[in-house]
Amino acid sequence: MMRPAATAEAIVDALRQGLVALDASQRVVMANPAFCEMFQTDPTAIQGKSLFAIHDGVLDIPELRIVLEDSLPSGMPSAELEIRPTLPHVGKRVLRVRARRLHHVLLVIDDITERERQAEALRGSEARARAILNATADGIITTDLHGVITMWNPAAERIFGYTTDEALGRKVTMLMPSSQDSPQKSAIEHGDDHGGFIAWFRDAVPRIIGQTAREVVGRRKDGTRFALELAVSQFYDEKGLRFVGIVRDITQRRHADDDERQRLAELVRVHRVSLVSELGVSLAHEVSQPLAAIVNTLGACARNIREGKGTKKDLLHLVNRAINESLRASEIVRNLREMARGRPLQRQDLDLRALIERVIHLIARHRERHHIGLRLALGDEPLQIHGSAVELEQVILNILQNAIESILESRRSHREIAISLSKIADDKLVEVAVRDTGVGIPSSSMERLFEPLFTTKPSGIGMGLAISRSIVEAHGGRLWVAPGEHNPGATTVRLTVPLAPQTTRPGRTRRRNVA
Repeated sequence: MMRPAATAEAIVDALRQGLVALDASQRVVMANPAFCEMFQTDPTAIQGKSLFAIHDGVLDIPELRIVLEDSLPSGMPSAELEIRPTLPHVGKRVLRVRARRLHHVLLVIDDITERERQAEALRGSEARARAILNATADGIITTDLHGVITMWNPAAERIFGYTTDEALGRKVTMLMPSSQDSPQKSAIEHGDDHGGFIAWFRDAVPRIIGQTAREVVGRRKDGTRFALELAVSQFYDEKGLRFVGIVRDITQRRHADDDERQRLAELVRVHRVSLVSELGVSLAHEVSQPLAAIVNTLGACARNIREGKGTKKDLLHLVNRAINESLRASEIVRNLREMARGRPLQRQDLDLRALIERVIHLIARHRERHHIGLRLALGDEPLQIHGSAVELEQVILNILQNAIESILESRRSHREIAISLSKIADDKLVEVAVRDTGVGIPSSSMERLFEPLFTTKPSGIGMGLAISRSIVEAHGGRLWVAPGEHNPGATTVRLTVPLAPQTTRPGRTRRRNVA
């Protein structure tokens, strides 16, 4: 069995704190291994030496002198202080010293440098977080599991109109417009249902936690509703689960978006009107054909009636022919009117091959007048898609007009437009390719072709391809432009749209040249 003195000595040697005993003159009577290691010294080297002389006076600190020379001798039983000496081999440290007056003066020294560094880092982190919270333009709000607001930054004050004192401790539901009320929300807003919020919150919040910011409607202190972006995440602290919401007032952005949409809508209208104007001559020619047929048919009908020729069946046949021709003329005019007005158009099942042939016929006179050849590979079978005939005709028409203008600008002797149709992507898509022998497109302009207001034509307004791409994408397809595959100066425009599910039969490609 160990003697009590040996036991006490073993305990002192095992302590992690530095322990040193001093006589009345502050000379070292005893120092444990932890103290010697802390100050990089040897017990025999400091035995009987003044504490203030160790390592050239690293502990000769005024505050420590006051405690050892004045406070304890004056009757104070103990004292505690922090000192910051620069120790050999380890540099500046933070030491907590507890001094007690017994038979000797006993100093217990804790090296709290790392703890102090961590605390300082935490204080710095908190200060930075506070600075960010105070400076950010986004509202930052935290709530507990019951929806009680626990943090409210200055931006949230500006956005919602509630001061921090007014917001803290209130339910977050006060920021929701009345249209989002529910029986649970109403109850917890008035404090009638402590647990109701949890059921409501657990149902609503997980759907948006960790998701990208979403647009919602908020309610200000004065009751006004406004558009905001909301992103929500969760975290845990010493009090349990918390939610943090980051909100941004997007009222001004919504106004700007509305203005931009109105501006683009006006440009689209101008483009459509311009397109209609350019097609006036061709459309007049197109409408004149059914009108002439109507005049001739009704003239023949009137002549037969006057002369008493023909049966009732013959006369009815002539009348039906006139009706069909008038319907064709009416459809041409209606398509033109809807295109000019930009009204929402009804979608229906369409034969894309027949649609392209109608547009080809529409520009035939303009193309033939400039001696531009046409090479077609449209196949024999109908290619059924679902879409707006007027909108898709506008796209094809715009592409063909651009091709004609490019060919006229090139002044080449070989003038040709090639149009092909083919199924791709395991017969799920149909691709239209339009190639021309025009001047081509500069590589510097290729990336900007589909930007609104960008144009390579002196008289263009830069909306044709932008509108065309938006129409094709609205139909679930793509529209892009590439340099000519076999002719460096030419251009190929490609578009794809989904085929209707019933279009599954493989078709043969039919090639023909049109002068």
